[in-house]
Amino acid sequence: MNQNMIGTRRGASPTEVFMQLITSEINYANFGKCLKASYNNIEMIFTLDLGPRIISYTVDGGANALYEDTDRRFKNDDPFMAETFGKDSIWYIYGGHRLWISPELDTTYYPDNDPVTYAVDGSTVTLTSPVQRVTNLQFSMAVTFAEGGKVDVLHTIHNRGNTAMTFAPWAITVLDGVGGTEIIPFNESRSPLLPNRYVTLWPYSDMQDSRVCWGTEFLTLRNDPSIAAPIKIGLDNRRGGAVYLNHGQMFIKRFDYVDGKNYPDNGCNFETYTVDAFLEMETLGPTESVAPGSAVTHSETWQLVPDVQFDAFTDETAMKALIEQYL
Repeated sequence: MNQNMIGTRRGASPTEVFMQLITSEINYANFGKCLKASYNNIEMIFTLDLGPRIISYTVDGGANALYEDTDRRFKNDDPFMAETFGKDSIWYIYGGHRLWISPELDTTYYPDNDPVTYAVDGSTVTLTSPVQRVTNLQFSMAVTFAEGGKVDVLHTIHNRGNTAMTFAPWAITVLDGVGGTEIIPFNESRSPLLPNRYVTLWPYSDMQDSRVCWGTEFLTLRNDPSIAAPIKIGLDNRRGGAVYLNHGQMFIKRFDYVDGKNYPDNGCNFETYTVDAFLEMETLGPTESVAPGSAVTHSETWQLVPDVQFDAFTDETAMKALIEQYL
C-alpha cells in the first residue's frame, strides 16, 4: 500500500504545495479487490481481481462518471464462449473503462475475469493483465494523473504469441446513462467538392432514432433510460475529441487522428453506442500488423469538469461555445 501524502517543497513558501498520488487497496462494491488512487481533487478506482478496468472516476467528490454493472446484467455467455475459451467462460461488461481489439470478433470477448497486477510510479498507475489464453495478447493501461481533473491513459497491447497479428487497439469508456448527452464535433474541412466525414452504422442502428440529432456541426447522442434498443455510430473524428454531459458535470475525451493510416470499421477512430443503462465513448488506433514480441499503443486524455449545467440537445450555438472552450 502506498500512502504518499500532500507535502510542502523544501525551501518553498508555506503556501506552495505539491500533490503526490495516494493509493490504497480496498474492496469496492462487488468487484472484489480494487486500487483506490487519489491525486488532488481526482479519485479513481481500478479493479484488481478482474479486468483491467477503471471502474470509478470522480472529481471533487462528485458522481462517478462511469457505469457500474453491479447486477452483472450485460454479459456474453453464448455457446461459443465455452467452445473457444473453456467450460463456464462468461464475459462480463462490468462497466468502467476497458481495452479491446478491433475488428470485433468472437475472440474479442475474452473473459477477463482473472486478477491483474499493478505498479505505482510517481503519479502513474500501471495495470497489467495476464497473457490471454487462445489470443496470446496481453493488455495494460498506464494512468497518469495531472492537474485540473485530467488523466492520461496509455493503452498497450503486446503480442505474446509466435505469429504476427493484425488488429487495432480499441479503448471503450462505459459512461453512466440516466439521460446524459454526448456531443461529437464534425470535421472542420469545408471543401464544397469533397466529402469531409465518414459515418458508419451497424445493422441495428436506426437513423430515425429519437436519441440522435444529426446537426450541421455536431452529432449529438442522448441516453434515454426508457429505450433499451441499441444504436451504434462510427466516425472519423479528426477533431480528436468529444464530450459527455451528465450529473451536472462534463466528461471530456481527447485522442489522436493520424492522416494516412488505416482505421477499422470503414475508417473510424471514434465510435459511440448506447442502450438504456449506459453510453459508450470508444476510440480506436490504426490497424497494424504486430509482430511476435512487439506491442502497439494508443493514448487518450480525460478530463472531468464539475458544475457544468447543459441541456441543449439541438442548440448548436450553445454546443459550439462549450466545445470551443474545452476542445
